[in-house]
Amino acid sequence: MYLTFAKHKIEDAQQLPFKAEEYSRFKFGDKAFAKTFGEELANDFIKVHANTLLGAQELVVVPSPYNAIPTASGLMSVFFKEIINQFLYQNNRPFLLESKIHRYNTYSVDYSQLSYDERLKLMASDTYHFHESFLNNKTCLFLDDIRVTGSHEQIIKNMLEVNKLSGAFIFVYYAAFNNKNIPPNLESYLNTFSIKSLGDVCQVINSPSFSPTTRIIKYILNSEPNLLLSYLDKIDLTMLKEIVRLALQNNYHHMPEYRGNFYAIVRFTKGTPFTN
Repeated sequence: MYLTFAKHKIEDAQQLPFKAEEYSRFKFGDKAFAKTFGEELANDFIKVHANTLLGAQELVVVPSPYNAIPTASGLMSVFFKEIINQFLYQNNRPFLLESKIHRYNTYSVDYSQLSYDERLKLMASDTYHFHESFLNNKTCLFLDDIRVTGSHEQIIKNMLEVNKLSGAFIFVYYAAFNNKNIPPNLESYLNTFSIKSLGDVCQVINSPSFSPTTRIIKYILNSEPNLLLSYLDKIDLTMLKEIVRLALQNNYHHMPEYRGNFYAIVRFTKGTPFTN
């Protein structure tokens, strides 16, 4: 059984049901908005699907696919889980189980600027994996921040069907495009609404609620090299080392597009990538 739930449905690109500036900061790692969005999403989900939550024998939450660096929706899922678990506790039900869709390939192209066909073609070159037997015969909540074309959702459905999994599979989104006439690149507009420069990136990183995401690390590594050098001393050194550590885990240092800036940051921190 497949179901789809979205807190917000975008009918018109000119009339958004949420603030673009908040969504943009959320995508670049502002955990305060991840908390707001996750809690809002969970509370609305409970209103609609309380019976599903209370009737399931085993519930699993699965954030959007990633390798080592969490996505913004991964941050949001932390707070979504807290509210759902409070509800389950109040009703004497077992807490959510957790799983992950592993993503092994990566690319520098901005996915949010692609058309539906371009997204499918790009994802066809990617490699995903989940724990089939763990998800089988459970109620699974596949959590993501926004549904644009449904291409990610279709990839997951294909994986479920290829592996012949049974259960209830609910795709849960903070927002969903609900008008096929809205161009997919509206997603790019939303992602970058508040983030136009490295100065904006530094402001987010230096905020007390920052937590690294794939998007902000890619932005840094894809910046104009001389411009990046002029901004490195404006970023907390500990956070720069954390960015290096996470970039290594995603193998960004092997990507030609990112390699130069990666090692420029390593040199700036005056150590090897493994220096504390």
